[in-house]
Amino acid sequence: MNLNDKYDSVVLTLDETAALLRISRPTLFELIQRKLIPCRRVGRQWRFCKVDVIAWLAGNDLVSRTRGRK
Repeated sequence: MNLNDKYDSVVLTLDETAALLRISRPTLFELIQRKLIPCRRVGRQWRFCKVDVIAWLAGNDLVSRTRGRK
């Protein structure tokens, strides 16, 4: 198994996350700007941990727990 294969379903792009949540890209950008959804900027692109996004959707407040950590 290739390392990329292992993480393809774990790390999502902006488009994949919008599709998972069934929302538009602008709506997802708004959530990012308001720091309401767990994500990380990698260079000029956004990446999302699928497990964290699903937990966030279920109402678990991961964003506030991780805010301020380095």
